[in-house]
Amino acid sequence: MKFEKIHNKGQARLFKNDYLEMLTKTHPLVIWGIYIPVISYLLYYSATTLNFSVGYVFLIFFVAFFLVVF
Repeated sequence: MKFEKIHNKGQARLFKNDYLEMLTKTHPLVIWGIYIPVISYLLYYSATTLNFSVGYVFLIFFVAFFLVVF
Protein backbone atom coordinates (compact mmCIF):
# COMPACT_ATOMS: atom_id res chain seq x y z
CA MET A 1 0.00 0.00 0.00
CA LYS A 2 1.44 3.36 -1.04
CA PHE A 3 0.37 6.67 0.44
CA GLU A 4 0.67 10.04 -1.20
CA LYS A 5 2.38 12.84 0.67
CA ILE A 6 -0.03 15.51 1.91
CA HIS A 7 0.88 19.15 1.22
CA ASN A 8 -1.63 21.17 3.23
CA LYS A 9 0.52 23.46 5.43
CA GLY A 10 -0.96 21.97 8.63
CA GLN A 11 -4.59 22.71 7.81
CA ALA A 12 -7.12 20.13 6.72
CA ARG A 13 -9.41 21.07 3.86
CA LEU A 14 -13.11 20.94 4.78
CA PHE A 15 -14.79 21.73 1.44
CA LYS A 16 -13.98 21.12 -2.21
CA ASN A 17 -15.45 24.50 -3.09
CA ASP A 18 -12.81 27.25 -2.74
CA TYR A 19 -15.38 29.86 -1.66
CA LEU A 20 -16.72 27.73 1.20
CA GLU A 21 -13.18 26.88 2.21
CA MET A 22 -12.30 30.58 2.37
CA LEU A 23 -15.21 31.17 4.78
CA THR A 24 -13.79 28.65 7.27
CA LYS A 25 -10.59 30.67 7.83
CA THR A 26 -10.73 33.26 10.60
CA HIS A 27 -8.47 34.63 13.28
CA PRO A 28 -9.15 33.30 16.82
CA LEU A 29 -9.70 36.83 18.13
CA VAL A 30 -12.80 37.11 15.93
CA ILE A 31 -14.45 34.39 18.01
CA TRP A 32 -13.57 36.21 21.25
CA GLY A 33 -14.88 39.45 19.72
CA ILE A 34 -18.26 37.81 19.25
CA TYR A 35 -18.56 36.01 22.58
CA ILE A 36 -17.18 38.63 25.00
CA PRO A 37 -19.97 41.19 24.32
CA VAL A 38 -22.65 38.47 24.56
CA ILE A 39 -21.27 37.13 27.84
CA SER A 40 -20.92 40.66 29.23
CA TYR A 41 -24.49 41.53 28.34
CA LEU A 42 -25.88 38.33 29.87
CA LEU A 43 -23.96 38.95 33.10
CA TYR A 44 -25.29 42.53 33.18
CA TYR A 45 -28.83 41.33 32.41
CA SER A 46 -28.81 38.72 35.16
CA ALA A 47 -27.52 41.25 37.70
CA THR A 48 -29.96 44.06 36.81
CA THR A 49 -33.16 42.62 35.37
CA LEU A 50 -33.26 39.27 37.19
CA ASN A 51 -32.11 40.94 40.43
CA PHE A 52 -29.37 38.42 41.22
CA SER A 53 -26.58 39.78 43.40
CA VAL A 54 -23.31 40.56 41.63
CA GLY A 55 -21.46 38.06 43.81
CA TYR A 56 -23.95 35.31 42.97
CA VAL A 57 -23.71 36.06 39.23
CA PHE A 58 -19.91 35.86 39.25
CA LEU A 59 -19.93 32.75 41.43
CA ILE A 60 -22.21 30.93 38.99
CA PHE A 61 -20.20 32.24 36.03
CA PHE A 62 -16.86 31.01 37.36
CA VAL A 63 -18.24 27.67 38.55
CA ALA A 64 -19.74 27.06 35.11
CA PHE A 65 -16.54 28.23 33.41
CA PHE A 66 -14.35 25.84 35.40
CA LEU A 67 -16.76 22.96 34.92
CA VAL A 68 -16.59 23.43 31.15
CA VAL A 69 -12.83 23.98 30.97
CA PHE A 70 -11.79 21.21 33.32
